[in-house]
Amino acid sequence: MHWSYDGTSFISVHEDFGIRLFLLPPDILDRQDKIEKNNQLVPFLRIYQNMPILSYSPNSLFSLYGAENEVRENNNILVSLRGVPLRLVDLSPKEEEEKEEKSSLISQYYFKDIMHDKFLDTTALNFLKNGKFLAGSTNNIALFDINRSIPIWHKIFKKTGIISCLEKSKSNSLIGDCIFFGSYIKNQINILDTRSRETVMKSNLFKQGNGIQQIIESNNGRFLYSIARSKDDIDILDLRMNLMKVGTLTNWKQSCLENKNQKKFVDILPNSQGIIAGSNNGEVKIWENSELGIDCDCEVLFKINDNNKNLKFDPNISCVKVNPLTDVNIIGITNGERDPIDPLDSIDSTITEVGLSGISLWETKYKKTL
Repeated sequence: MHWSYDGTSFISVHEDFGIRLFLLPPDILDRQDKIEKNNQLVPFLRIYQNMPILSYSPNSLFSLYGAENEVRENNNILVSLRGVPLRLVDLSPKEEEEKEEKSSLISQYYFKDIMHDKFLDTTALNFLKNGKFLAGSTNNIALFDINRSIPIWHKIFKKTGIISCLEKSKSNSLIGDCIFFGSYIKNQINILDTRSRETVMKSNLFKQGNGIQQIIESNNGRFLYSIARSKDDIDILDLRMNLMKVGTLTNWKQSCLENKNQKKFVDILPNSQGIIAGSNNGEVKIWENSELGIDCDCEVLFKINDNNKNLKFDPNISCVKVNPLTDVNIIGITNGERDPIDPLDSIDSTITEVGLSGISLWETKYKKTL
């Protein structure tokens, strides 16, 4: 799940090979005092691929609002499919007559294993703000320009493993212009200098977890938060101390799932209010002191099945995303096990009484600043 930069819409990618674009309900956009509860989320746009989507990253400037030329230029998403070039897919709404004439495919990019002349399975993508994007595969990272089909540069590593996540350093980062990346094979975070394209820093191998699945840089540019699969806590690494572990965000309790490899994604609140995450028992938790770089425990903001007493289970929250609008406290949540309980349940709707899967929007309250 990814919000548009202006918080008016969001994108989700599903296991039916579908990409869905949702609009925020009008009562939220209009900042009405009374927001209608239990609005059903219906996709504004659906686009399907012909095979499973390995990874994706929407344009960081996508939005349905603005000048028509800006909408056309920025409303797109990168998707990776197995054994074919990377695709840039159009997300702009089309008239009925346009749908028959125009394909959603805008461009293709060739991320290849040159030695064996085959396309790499891209497991990590990151669409940057300057018309460029990062792509990662097994032992490979490349930087592309969206106007060129071949990489600007292509770095090959020896024993990095499957690249699971790629993040560009913030403008105020103490480490400078670098790329943070992790892998599924090693419980380790690496930092790559974009100028020399050499690894300048590595974290120690973490004892717990089944690989790094997400890396978040703190708003003050001093710390990295390491999110690993099947790990109860989130590690805090100090960029000033060669990625030394200086603290832990405790009591997440996400590892007691039967499926140890299910990915769970957290988010950072925009004004140094902390890290927010969902647990496997339906609780949304916040670590308000995470920016301090010390051990801290979480508080429970709310539980998503408290408003629906008919639910016979504790929903497993797989992703929490904070809306970037500063005057609304809205977060998006995706929840559910990988295996649906009923194939007839709609993944386009919010949480129902019979389904385990869904997307929902929640109004919550947290501190404006630390």
